[in-house]
Amino acid sequence: MTVTLGLSGVFLFFLLVTGCILKIVRDRLCDSVIQTVKNITRCEEAQNKPWTSPINENSSMGEFLLLADHSSSGSAPA
Repeated sequence: MTVTLGLSGVFLFFLLVTGCILKIVRDRLCDSVIQTVKNITRCEEAQNKPWTSPINENSSMGEFLLLADHSSSGSAPA
């Protein structure tokens, strides 16, 4: 009985820690979206807007990776 109670306590502790970590990550992602997308002021708006794919029909994966690489460094592709 004591072992089961102890294991349950450890499990609940790790569940609590995992929930806190997920909340922190979600809040940081939300802040990033709000700063990046100019016409979004709340995360709920971003969830309800239709998002379009950055890849069009004629682009290859290499072009997409090149664009992603430049967008993360803050400079535009030439």
